[in-house]
Amino acid sequence: MKIAVRIARARRSIRHLLRDQRGISAVEFGMLAPLMAILYLGGVEISQGIAIDRKVTLVTRTLGDLTSQAIKLSSSDVSGIFLASSAVVAPYDGSKLTIKLTSVKVDSQGNAKVAWSDGWTNGALMQTVPYSVGSSVTLDSALKVANTYLIRAEVTYDYVSPTNIGHGGLGHYIINDRLLNNTLFMRPRMSDCVLRDGVQTTC
Repeated sequence: MKIAVRIARARRSIRHLLRDQRGISAVEFGMLAPLMAILYLGGVEISQGIAIDRKVTLVTRTLGDLTSQAIKLSSSDVSGIFLASSAVVAPYDGSKLTIKLTSVKVDSQGNAKVAWSDGWTNGALMQTVPYSVGSSVTLDSALKVANTYLIRAEVTYDYVSPTNIGHGGLGHYIINDRLLNNTLFMRPRMSDCVLRDGVQTTC
């Protein structure tokens, strides 16, 4: 008899436990909270990465556009162009930009070589030029027009995920730290070439 009573009580306890829904919302929230956090941070991460990548493209276009309108550049002119171009990346950190500006000459044989080259990093002109004068440049066949010049604008941005604190956070698994980059070729507009004081004095 005692055994039957105990079994009945156990069954009632089990049925009561199964019907009891107190705390179920807290359990569900605990299960969904990590997923919600990942979705939120992932949205922030991806949207910021896309925004900065777009800024890099705009910096490149600004750099090429300003340079292609010049006839002759001094070091102060180049610094001004770099400064104006790097301002486009605001409100993001401009110190993470590396900018390279190069004049490329295509000779009568279709060989492309550096006429002059300047660079900008950490808010100042690079101590050394990015590319040596006379070094070869690889171009698409469509750009190899004999006896012409091209302006090559190159921009890279050292992107660090805002959620990747200490380079080991969540951002490492969403976008990860990487160099965003863009390259653009433009032809000089005002003359056959863009001259550079102390480097190239004639076209």
